[in-house]
Amino acid sequence: MKKVKDERLLIENLKSIRFAFLFQTIGIVGILVYSGVKDGVTALLNNPLWILL
Repeated sequence: MKKVKDERLLIENLKSIRFAFLFQTIGIVGILVYSGVKDGVTALLNNPLWILL
C-alpha cells in the first residue's frame, strides 16, 4: 500500500500535535498551581513536575 503524502493531512497532524501539547502544558501548570495552593509555595517549588516545563 502506498503512503499518502498530502500537505493538508500534514497540516492537520501538526495542528493536532500543537493542541495536544497545549492541553498537556495547561494540565501540568494546573497541577502545579493546585499543589501550590494546597501545600504552599515550598511544596510547589520542590515538585518534580518543574522538570517537564
